Amino acid sequence: MNQEKIGKFIQILRKEKNLTQNDLAEKLGVSNRAVSKWENGNSMPDLSLFKPLCEILDISINELMSGERSNNITPDNDNNIINTINIANKKYITDVVGYFIYKILGVILLIIGYGFLNINYSFPIICLIVGGIFIIASTLKLTKNLKLLPKIIINVFYIIFTISLLFTIDNIRMSNDDSLLIKPKLYIFHKNDAKYEYYSTFTGRYYFCKLKNEEFFYNFIYYTDREHKIAAENYCNEISN
Repeated sequence: MNQEKIGKFIQILRKEKNLTQNDLAEKLGVSNRAVSKWENGNSMPDLSLFKPLCEILDISINELMSGERSNNITPDNDNNIINTINIANKKYITDVVGYFIYKILGVILLIIGYGFLNINYSFPIICLIVGGIFIIASTLKLTKNLKLLPKIIINVFYIIFTISLLFTIDNIRMSNDDSLLIKPKLYIFHKNDAKYEYYSTFTGRYYFCKLKNEEFFYNFIYYTDREHKIAAENYCNEISN
């Protein structure tokens, strides 16, 4: 196959149909940059796009691969190519399933790492890092055929959603604790003072006042202003004396 010849052929047919690169890209669900690469001979359309592309341009798959119109088109030629495309589509489906498995493994690793986060070993951190890599890599693979902006939005949203979910679970875990001694596993800022321990999370502020033989959980979940912060610190200073 001559990539440059095929690219020019696609360009000529596209213009005959009065389609812009963006129009063709939208019909095929790809970026206009991808169409530009095809027409410049820098890359070829994915096998799964051959059939819809030929339907849009009113040509056979055999003509597309040869880069020119032909009067000697036999059904067998196109059938063989379609079979090849079907095999490619099955491979794509298998790949997608594989990416989802990687994503599930990533979530499991995140949960394991989160569950052991308070342990002073590298194991939970490794689980969190590897799990994060699995999730991000699989999401990038699943969105590889999307345009750049939707791809960025989906990946950023998924990362934010995953992190927010872990913080929310942490907050629920603490809210349901009757002993009031569970500390946040995930936090933005931590301060260990002589009279209290302070954790700042996305959902609020948590104070652990230090007593002689125990800790008393003093909690301002939804207050973030400076007055409540000072009140909590003063309270811890008072009961610690």
